[in-house]
Amino acid sequence: MSGAKLHPAKKNLIKPVPEKAFPKENVIWAAGIAIITFIVFSPALTADFINFDDIQYVTENSYIRNINFQNLKTILLTDVNGTGNYHPLTFLSLAADYTISGSKPWGYHLTNIIFHLLNTTLIFYLVFIICRRLKIKNKALISIITALLFGIHPMHVESVAWVSGRKDVLYTFFYLLSILFYLQYLDKIRVKFYVISIIFFLFSLSSKAMAVTLPVVLLLIDYLLTRKLRDKKVWIEKIPYFFLSFLFGLIAVFTQKSGGATEIIKNSFFDQLVFASYGFTQYVIRIIYPFHLSPYYPYPERTDGAIPWPYYLCFITLIITCLLLAYLIGRKKDRKVSFGILFFIVNLALVLQIVPVGSAVMADRYTYLSSIGLFFIIGIGVALLIVQFPKQKTFILLISFTYITVLSVKAHDRCFVWKNSASFWENVNTEFPLFAPALNNLGLIKETEGNNGEAINFYTKAIVADPEFANAFFSRGTLYGKTGQYTKALSDLDKAIQLTPGFVKAYTNRAVAKAQSHDLTGALNDLNRAISLEKSEDAYYNRGFLKIQLKDYSSAIDDLTEAIKLNPGSVKSYFSRGLANLNTGNFKEARADFTICINSTPGDGNAYYYRAISKINSGEAQDCCEDLQKAFHLGNKMSEALLRHYCNK
Repeated sequence: MSGAKLHPAKKNLIKPVPEKAFPKENVIWAAGIAIITFIVFSPALTADFINFDDIQYVTENSYIRNINFQNLKTILLTDVNGTGNYHPLTFLSLAADYTISGSKPWGYHLTNIIFHLLNTTLIFYLVFIICRRLKIKNKALISIITALLFGIHPMHVESVAWVSGRKDVLYTFFYLLSILFYLQYLDKIRVKFYVISIIFFLFSLSSKAMAVTLPVVLLLIDYLLTRKLRDKKVWIEKIPYFFLSFLFGLIAVFTQKSGGATEIIKNSFFDQLVFASYGFTQYVIRIIYPFHLSPYYPYPERTDGAIPWPYYLCFITLIITCLLLAYLIGRKKDRKVSFGILFFIVNLALVLQIVPVGSAVMADRYTYLSSIGLFFIIGIGVALLIVQFPKQKTFILLISFTYITVLSVKAHDRCFVWKNSASFWENVNTEFPLFAPALNNLGLIKETEGNNGEAINFYTKAIVADPEFANAFFSRGTLYGKTGQYTKALSDLDKAIQLTPGFVKAYTNRAVAKAQSHDLTGALNDLNRAISLEKSEDAYYNRGFLKIQLKDYSSAIDDLTEAIKLNPGSVKSYFSRGLANLNTGNFKEARADFTICINSTPGDGNAYYYRAISKINSGEAQDCCEDLQKAFHLGNKMSEALLRHYCNK
């Protein structure tokens, strides 16, 4: 197979360029760029997980903790944890991290940085090869600038310093490898390079669906290398690539729709064109001058239903870009700039929100691959200036590397934004003070820290910012319930359900508040409604616990068994089922449930006490003393009387 050759039309062959050893100085430059990039991103090694996708991807993802046959099948065939994406290779890489570093975030961050360093090196090598084939002077300088800008740019911090950004660094790695082997195929005309390129493309698609742009990029490379695009052989070569793109594109659309990602934002098609032009303009500006970066960019607030007028001005950028492209392509002389612009556009096109996905108008991570096109143009520009003004070479290089230094410092500082959930949402709040989800998340963080007063303040600010944001009413109502303010809790949870009638957790938490207010019938109705909407562990557990209070023990056992099926590690469900079994005379089953609780939480004196009760009631009182002594030592005061009766003889 490796010796076989494809036979494209002779007129369309790329004349092989004699291969030379990669210059030693280039190896030194590539290593130096990698070292600089590592230093810039080193703060990410001490970062934590973020409560923004990292929960579904890692911290609450049971599928990456044990790669058995069933979990592997789930990863390979489904949208894991409802992320709205299909990227099995990304999850497998996270599973490898879990095997090495468990739940400690440093290992995941290190892997992201390693892939970013590899991508930076591949870009250096790729640009050098392209420049050599085009016989461009200063090809090493162009490669250095392109790779350096890619490696240290502040807009790339999101993809590298965020654990869930793994999909970006991973798909780009295989994407670049696929391009490199495609170039090898063009040079050597050997099937093995062509096949390897397709395999790497498949890996890239399995890491993130944005890789579907590769067939078009390969055509752009053909254009850059002056292959004849009218030759059918050029298009036949791309058939496997387009087929895989179509297949994974369909999978992406299906998973996003099933995950509800395409239903979050509803705008007219014209409005989406406005937002697309805004996003495109912002990406261009911020790549050159990365100002006011944010981990999240919400859609703008409308005035009387209208988009703010500055957004419409962004159409000018699209018009200028189209005119520039038409001029450059029409010249048919220098294709490098038009290639860079088209590379940028092609890799942005799917995320410009013409078809809205998610609730953000743009995201820094979408520039991770696409920005290479603009960095290539900048590198070409610097090299051209040096050729045109050789006497000013030192000054041009000084300006260039001063610019790169400024970007490096900004990227290094920006890594601290991704240090933890608090710094993440504080940065969003700084850039968008009236963005309700950021205020709500800051409230959740304060609540976790035990600062309930500040938490309530943030929830209230979120409600003021957006009176129809159900999550803020839910968060505040839940906290009111936890602190015994049941009237306020019921009012907020009522509002959350009114705004979002299918809000399962709101029904569950309102049921808890009603039960605490002695409205057991109302609580039962809410739990019935929650379970009719979604079979959740919390709803089954709470209904089972409520039925114990209503002395409906047999039905309680059924509900608690369902809760255990949904979460086999739910100790509270085993404990409550043990109580229900104890009250129905199922002493053997009760003893088994309490044993599971003891094995999971050996410091729970209540589990020892009730296991002793189970033993006594099943006629095994002689075996209860050890459990009673353990319960007593762990603070269970009820065990004292039984100890005197059964054990102090």
